[in-house]
Amino acid sequence: MLNRALRAQDIDILYKFRFFIKDLHKQIQQLHMRHVESMETNVLTVYRGTRMTIDELDQFKKTIGCFLSIYQFLSTSSEQKIALGFALQHLHRPNIEAVILEIKINVQECKTPFANIENFSEYDMEKEILFSLGTIYRLESIEKLTNALEIQEIILPSIHPDIADTYEEMAVTMFKQGENYKNAFIYLRKSIEISLKSLPDNHQLIPQRREGLELIREML
Repeated sequence: MLNRALRAQDIDILYKFRFFIKDLHKQIQQLHMRHVESMETNVLTVYRGTRMTIDELDQFKKTIGCFLSIYQFLSTSSEQKIALGFALQHLHRPNIEAVILEIKINVQECKTPFANIENFSEYDMEKEILFSLGTIYRLESIEKLTNALEIQEIILPSIHPDIADTYEEMAVTMFKQGENYKNAFIYLRKSIEISLKSLPDNHQLIPQRREGLELIREML
């Protein structure tokens, strides 16, 4: 709701959230220095998975080489496969394309505070890096990718644990949004099937994923 209001510049809603916006920005600033000090390089690469209509993507392509401003709190992940999971949701809808934004940040030059909020998130597996308001970036290029699972299956064996991880991440994302429990169930069941073939019998992920499957089953 907040990011939607920020994009639309809905003054009434923004006024109601004014103290929350101020506090969130301040917390990101405080965590920012701690994050930067812990980094071993001056360049940070993060990923954001989203979806665009074909028309939106065509307009996006026209901005290559331009500077773009994002006036919202920007959620990203340090793990590309997490972003892929978000991007691949709802692709059954007509005229919708999955989009992965790979964002490279020069830490010394970036003026917008950002922070690793993994330890503060309910879903720490998302490896979330949160940017405060007003992120400015330049779109350098757009490349076409195929389905994320197809990419992994080309590179990895079909029962590789990383493919099981991707299925699980997609299931978790769908479950969180509360929109498609059936597909969440299917994806997590597939994750378990691959895990049983690729992981040791006593691996902790197997019972964890089974518990998650039962939780989703109750929502069907």
